[in-house]
This record gives sequence, structure tokens and C-alpha cells, in this order.
Amino acid sequence: YEPSGAEIEWKNKEEEQNGDATEAITNGIGKLKVLDMDENTKGIPKFWMYALKNANDECLMGMVEVHDEPVLEHLTDITVHLNEQQNNGFTLKFHFTENPYMSNTVLTKEYTLREDPDPESPLEYDGPEIISCKGCPIDWKAGKDVTKTTVKVKKLKPKKGKTPEKELTKEVRADSFFNFFNPPEHTGGKEEEMSDEDRGTLAMDFDVGFAIKEKLVPRAVLYFTGEAFDEEDEDFEDLDTEEEEEDSDDMD
Repeated sequence: YEPSGAEIEWKNKEEEQNGDATEAITNGIGKLKVLDMDENTKGIPKFWMYALKNANDECLMGMVEVHDEPVLEHLTDITVHLNEQQNNGFTLKFHFTENPYMSNTVLTKEYTLREDPDPESPLEYDGPEIISCKGCPIDWKAGKDVTKTTVKVKKLKPKKGKTPEKELTKEVRADSFFNFFNPPEHTGGKEEEMSDEDRGTLAMDFDVGFAIKEKLVPRAVLYFTGEAFDEEDEDFEDLDTEEEEEDSDDMD
């Protein structure tokens, strides 16, 4: 047998590896262009906006609205700061670049926890719970407040020979992620003193705050790529497999 053609060509493994690496880099740059990025781009533009959008249903209870997205494009980081001295809470800090929507560069949300049982209901203790939260004012620039919208109230018909009809409008609260920084005031008082609406809003607020701290921030990359949901699907699959095996063993 006499080898011929491609069989007698000397293959340099180092060159092959370099070639594969070059191809990967080229493909990577191509993908960056799709995301409005190039090789000189620092970080991942709009990273946190996409992470929040992908986590919107699971962590944020659908708080992120379409009109929030242009503002969230300027969000560069979310950090968690623990109250280490008293160990009774944490603060979420949302860091923004300079932008045309607001003057703030950092928005904060502070949570206070009760570590011990409520003296008035000690038997209902189910671990640490949030007893109060505090947002921060947002300095919106003129005409850029996404937490408010203008609605028409009614039309005023003109009198004969007078000016044309006018529309009466009023400004109302709009659904927005940024309402998260303006929660109902609650400083740990009795729940009976709160309205049902405020009680429900605070319950949702507490859940969102914990989800951002425990899920979104530690797994931001996975939410950005969508892999966070793949992991959950795998967990369910593993659980189903284990249950099937147990059922099979019982039948044997």
C-alpha cells in the first residue's frame, strides 16, 4: 500500500489550532456587529437591560415596560451592599451612565430585615423577613419621566365666536420599573394600618427585592444569555428522572 494525496501531507497541529482560533475570533467579531458592537467596545452594551428583560417574568413580576428600555440601556451595574454592622438588611444600588433621562447616576433601594420573631406573634416566625423598605427620589429631566403619562379627561366645547375647543388632560401614574424606587411608605407598623393596595404592592416589592439580590445579581450572565432558564429545565428533568426510577424500583 502506497499513501498518496492528503495522506502524505504534513499537518501542523499548531497551525490548525491557530487557524481555529482565528476563525472563532472572526465569528465572534461578526456576532458583536449584530449587537452594535465592535472589537473596541468596552464591556457589553445594554447588558443589564437585556438581563432585566429576560428576568422580567421570573424575578421582576413583569415590572419592566417597553418605555423603560431606553432608560435601562444606560444601566451599567447592579450591586448589593449588606448592612454588616447590624446584619439586618441590604441596599441595592443601580449604577447609570450620564443619560438624557435623569440626573441621577445611582438609584438605591434599601431593605430592613427582622431577624427575630415578632414579639406579638412569635409562633408565626418563618425566618427573617423584610419589615421596611426605602427608595430614592429620581431627578427626571424635563419630559422624560417614564413613571407618568398624560391622559385626556374631556373636551371643552367653545362658545359661539370664541376660541376653538380645548382638551383637558391630567398626569397619572404609569406602570414602570422605576416605580420600584417609590414604594408605599412602611416602617414596620401594623399591617392593619395599611390599605389592601399598599399591602399588595409591598408584598410584591419585597419579593422583587429578594429576587434581584438572590437570583438576578449572582446569575446576571445566565439571565443575559437565557441559560438561567435552561438550568431550571434541566433541574426539572433530573427530578422527573429520579421519580421515574423510584417508581420503577417500587414496581420491582
